[in-house]
Amino acid sequence: SCLVGSEMCIRDSMKTLTISSPRPREGKSTTTIYLGTTMAQSGQRVLIVDADLRRPRLHKAMNVSRERGLTTVLLGETSLDDAIKTTEVPGLFVLTAGPQPPNPAELLLTDAFKALLAQLEEKFDRILLDSPPLLAVSDPVVLSRLSDGVLLVLQAGSTRIDDAVASVRTLPVSYTH
Repeated sequence: SCLVGSEMCIRDSMKTLTISSPRPREGKSTTTIYLGTTMAQSGQRVLIVDADLRRPRLHKAMNVSRERGLTTVLLGETSLDDAIKTTEVPGLFVLTAGPQPPNPAELLLTDAFKALLAQLEEKFDRILLDSPPLLAVSDPVVLSRLSDGVLLVLQAGSTRIDDAVASVRTLPVSYTH
């Protein structure tokens, strides 16, 4: 599917996408929400996941509780069905980060997280992972290795070119062509 009025084309084979940026506050969460909304409005079942376990933002932007979310599902404290929330947009769902764990990167490296992603890919047409910034922590690199693609968000007039280049260099080689 291609976004109307955009040069960006996301192939149908790209089921799980990681959305990141070089630094904080460059528009990752906003981009995730708008992209998810656009995809849902085109008839797809879309789940946006707040995979920023250190500084989650989606629960505020989507006006939902983060009491039950990704971390509580991974720790076996909540069922997936109880953690996924509907939104006002038909076909758009959200999985918040949940309470902050003491070991965010390690939690994303577990077999439980890989199994969860596989389960989500059965239920949804697209999964958008809103991740932390690439130059701040290793979490987005972990997420990128489990995704079909990475969308790097750059803020016009603000993101430094060397930060963008350094961010691309942190990604798996297959994404940098």
